[in-house]
Amino acid sequence: MTVRIHELSARTDPRGESYSLPLPFTSIAECHVATIRPASIRGNHFHTQRRELLTVLYADRWTLFWDEGEGTDVQSRAFEGTGAVLIDSDPLCAHAVRNDGASDLQIVSLGDTATTDTFPRVVTPALTKIAGVDGCREGWIAAIKDKTSIEVRIVRSDDELLALIAQCAFIAIDVPIGLPETGARTADERARRFIGRRGSSVFPAPIRALLGATDYRDANRISKDLQEKGISQQAFAFIPKIAQIDRILQAHPELRGRVHEIHPEVSFSSWNGKPMEDPKTTREGLAARRALVSAHFGPIPPTPRGANEDDLLDAMAALWTAERILGETSEFFGGEPDATGLPMKIAY
Repeated sequence: MTVRIHELSARTDPRGESYSLPLPFTSIAECHVATIRPASIRGNHFHTQRRELLTVLYADRWTLFWDEGEGTDVQSRAFEGTGAVLIDSDPLCAHAVRNDGASDLQIVSLGDTATTDTFPRVVTPALTKIAGVDGCREGWIAAIKDKTSIEVRIVRSDDELLALIAQCAFIAIDVPIGLPETGARTADERARRFIGRRGSSVFPAPIRALLGATDYRDANRISKDLQEKGISQQAFAFIPKIAQIDRILQAHPELRGRVHEIHPEVSFSSWNGKPMEDPKTTREGLAARRALVSAHFGPIPPTPRGANEDDLLDAMAALWTAERILGETSEFFGGEPDATGLPMKIAY
């Protein structure tokens, strides 16, 4: 009673790759095809009678978890790159596949019996946390939801952000992620039109070359050289936070599928069913946003030191979008990848 893993060799031609499967069955009684979204898991079950062949076609990172019967140790093996693997699981061996990458996994399952004999046994827990994140004067304010509870805290360093992303199925964050080489992003232009007279709150994403600027004068010179116009000091002030998230996602591409760019005013406008009437800097604007948050999430957590109330409300708007991403009901503006493969899109 065990699980056998076979890495498959590809036959490649101009159309792509194909794989031959070594089939131990005399006949196939059950077959299904599925995808696994980033940060999602399929499996965490075993079969009492069925021997199952699971073929995983991948172009990113994923992990297989399995045991060899109830009470045995859980084992795991991680994969990355591009290829295909055949997993041959005997009856009574629990197994699960977790997508650790930024693109969907494709799986094909074949069984030697068609009986309904699938029973749960967890070999790796599902990620249940989601988070909405907004910038604040002390770093980032994160509203983290785990099932029904919400925790709010400040995170600052790369390591703290990396830990937060790794423990969440999805985070929605108010920062440009995919960056253009020159010019404006489609996502920003569409977001401005969507929120109407609040559109000026959507700052244009900086071109990627500005992440390496040493100071404002250097950034202004680079911008003028590459796109014949400068950059405002207000826009330049956001670059360290943009660079921090970019640094993390460039170093850890397996986390890209979990991190989604949002803009709070776009999220609030969608949530409200129309653009917000008053800016968040006014008493009326804060009250309107507070009403949306409390009606949906219940009592609003206190604002931690290092952030303002409007930062907390923006993080809650990001959390609302993270819920929509998790529930596959979110929409977005833009979508084309930048030069590093990061999507230039705003989810809401």
